[in-house]
Amino acid sequence: MRLLPASLVLLATVVLAGCGGSASDDEADKPLSLATPTAPLVSALPAGEVKGRLLRAGGAAGTPDEPLRGTVTFTAADGSVARTRVDSGGEFQISLSPGSYVLRGTSPDYLGGKVTCVAEENPTLLADGRTTTVDIVCPAR
Repeated sequence: MRLLPASLVLLATVVLAGCGGSASDDEADKPLSLATPTAPLVSALPAGEVKGRLLRAGGAAGTPDEPLRGTVTFTAADGSVARTRVDSGGEFQISLSPGSYVLRGTSPDYLGGKVTCVAEENPTLLADGRTTTVDIVCPAR
């Protein structure tokens, strides 16, 4: 019979002692990670947010703009399209991938929804992790 050196026995005892503990049965079934990265290896760009208002221009000087309910369409440079509803207060909000978008709005309360209104700044550039505020204004009739 061959005897193991005392240092090897001590190392094996320390390693095995670390294998015990009070882990729950659920934790015992999980695979162990040999390394815990401090940051993800691959990170997706965070979405940007667009918020704004769909408005009917006031008309005569001093007349306030009127909020409109409806739909806002976001068309990306690659042709993909996203839509969001505009609430009765004329406000909308959506998260989208960073990029350049053309914003258009329609409302059943503005010429029966048959006329498209455009953002004051088109195309609108959306940056990662930031909020861009844009008003879409329908001209006075």
